Amino acid sequence: VHYPGPNQVLLYAATNVGVLRYTSNDPWAATSTAIQWQQLKSGRIADMVVSPTDHSTVFASVVGDGVYRTTMGATISGERHWTKLVGLPAINDETGQWYTLDIYREDPKIVYAALTNPYGKSGQSPYKLGIFQSLDGGTKKWQLVRGYKDADGLGVLYNPFVRVHPKNSQLIYFGGVKLYKENLASPSWHPERVDGIHDDMQELFFDPTDESGDTYYVTNDGGIW
Repeated sequence: VHYPGPNQVLLYAATNVGVLRYTSNDPWAATSTAIQWQQLKSGRIADMVVSPTDHSTVFASVVGDGVYRTTMGATISGERHWTKLVGLPAINDETGQWYTLDIYREDPKIVYAALTNPYGKSGQSPYKLGIFQSLDGGTKKWQLVRGYKDADGLGVLYNPFVRVHPKNSQLIYFGGVKLYKENLASPSWHPERVDGIHDDMQELFFDPTDESGDTYYVTNDGGIW
């Protein structure tokens, strides 16, 4: 959700039918009309992130396809304005079916994407979870910054997500059955499990009112933590 001006609202929604955009000059209206919603991209959208500095730049993860990017999300509709990002492992029947995404708030050129079994099905892929990083806004180059194996104690990845700390681009959180965190500045590829919360992660949100960025909320099968 973005408020571009007084009494204006811009909202993106990731849905089973695509990326939708809602605009209105009455953000407090009790209902919306169909004409206020426009479909920007088709497909089953598993995850979506918007640049914190340019609300026209949107990344969308399409199930069974890949990751797409547009720089015209706030103004123009249509598939032709989306570009499929290269440099990430292809999605197929032997990999996870979608990428989970996040973008660093302090520098939107830093983008993360994570995929289960990125190089083949379980038992053949060298990693159970691969986390990839782009330093150019996802336009040209991605690199594997972490690859985790079964021995890392990940368990089954239920509804995986990757999230980057809003003040530290090297501190990442990712969830499956359990919640984990790791500082990418560390030379060892071994995640730290966050204990004391219910299993089966669904989502993680950072508190925008905490300037340190250290307060976050987790939703899982046990509620909100």
